[in-house]
Amino acid sequence: MPDDRLLQAAQDRTVRTELSDHVERLLSDPRAAHRTADLARVWLKLDQLQTISREGLTDDLRDTLYEQTDDFVVDHASEPLSAMMRDGLLELRSVLTTHALPDSSSPVHRGLLVREHLVCEPLPPPPINLDTSPPEVDPTLSTRDRYAEHSDNPACASCHERIDPLGFAFEHYDELGQWRDLDAGHPIDATGDLDGVAFDGVDGLTEVLLADDRFEACYLQTWRRHLTGLSACADPVAGLLVDEPLREHTERAHFVSRTGTGGDTLAQGARVDLTPLPADDRIYGTGIDTTVRIDDWMDGWCADIDVRNTSPLGAVEWEVQLEVDGTIDTLWSAVVVEEDGVWTFTGESWNRTLQPGSMTNFGFCAYR
Repeated sequence: MPDDRLLQAAQDRTVRTELSDHVERLLSDPRAAHRTADLARVWLKLDQLQTISREGLTDDLRDTLYEQTDDFVVDHASEPLSAMMRDGLLELRSVLTTHALPDSSSPVHRGLLVREHLVCEPLPPPPINLDTSPPEVDPTLSTRDRYAEHSDNPACASCHERIDPLGFAFEHYDELGQWRDLDAGHPIDATGDLDGVAFDGVDGLTEVLLADDRFEACYLQTWRRHLTGLSACADPVAGLLVDEPLREHTERAHFVSRTGTGGDTLAQGARVDLTPLPADDRIYGTGIDTTVRIDDWMDGWCADIDVRNTSPLGAVEWEVQLEVDGTIDTLWSAVVVEEDGVWTFTGESWNRTLQPGSMTNFGFCAYR
């Protein structure tokens, strides 16, 4: 709520002329730093930490990772964005655990985080009926070797050559964000490149991002869209502060002026909440665990869903039911049937049956 000084300024009709003073005063309030931490959770997709499945991830550990992340962002809220990055934002266990697979690291998920959320370059969905399942675990091969198939398969290479070289930066960290020197007995190779600019490890990737104008512009653009619900572009800002988007938001015309006849605001928008409907014992799906990742841009959204067989009873043919906000226009690695607003997804012939402990992936895009 507004404090007494702001309420008095509103009563005196001096808010506009004193706006910048009030903004700076309120940004110094500790509550503003916690607001910045909330924004960081959205930016890095950390809300998914509540529902993902990882070996060794307990509820207590989830809470600890959230607390550590919030404390980290709060401590850096009034500092340059570059300082927060160099101090290890991308090495937070919450980030690394969220963007991984249940039992291994994931160059794809971590690479997508960089490509789509740190430089704001969304990729198209996979071709229809393309097998998007992660490579089968081979105890004799490192994760990097197993994902080499993406570079060798022409149907995959066009996108994965823009994803995997970024995700390999994180290979020193397992599915719980814990450091490792070896992967399946092989020395870790964490080298990669961002559009031809080489780096080694997360520290190297951080420096490449900080030297790339797309990074700061993407940070501002993300918050403009989140805070207003509207499409927005942004230019890079040298020395950008972590809490700059909140300050910058108050300097834009739509913050103090509104046109039209009223009605609800688009600020922060309506975000998709995809929770798989409970499976009953009469349908396929019992013993199935799902992890859902959402990319929402207001006019439409995409969902990327991992399906894992957690049943001890043997192989299952999986089924996932969802209530979808909008109309599906792109679907991959699954078949879908809609009835009374419920969308039932089942696998293609090549990924319909899951052995115990195995996992597949499907996804779709929808428009509102």
